[in-house]
Amino acid sequence: MGRGTPHGRLFEAVKSAAVEWVLREALLALIRAVATFEAGKIVERPDEHSQPEAA
Repeated sequence: MGRGTPHGRLFEAVKSAAVEWVLREALLALIRAVATFEAGKIVERPDEHSQPEAA
């Protein structure tokens, strides 16, 4: 079942659609978590990676 056969092309199309679905779900999860995007890239919130100060 090579890529040139109808079954191979169908497999590649299904695989591509599955990857797009997974990426879409990951993006939706980020949006639901109130992610911020600028120019198409995710921007970290200032409080996400701040180290707690030693007492």
